[in-house]
Amino acid sequence: MKNTGTVPITLTMTADAWIPTNAEDYLTLDWDQQGIVLGVGDSVSANITLTAAAETGELEDFNVDIVITGAE
Repeated sequence: MKNTGTVPITLTMTADAWIPTNAEDYLTLDWDQQGIVLGVGDSVSANITLTAAAETGELEDFNVDIVITGAE
């Protein structure tokens, strides 16, 4: 990610629109840039990690929207 704006931004990530909706009961998304402040012109790479519970019930397939936001 690169801050091409004119002010520093704080990065956040959310996971939305899980299909099936109960997938988030068994799966966790995390990343290593949550809350980092990215200065003007700065760039950073990120690692996103998906962790599954030991037992996932009947969950075989899933979809999720990963939303990364930079806000002042």
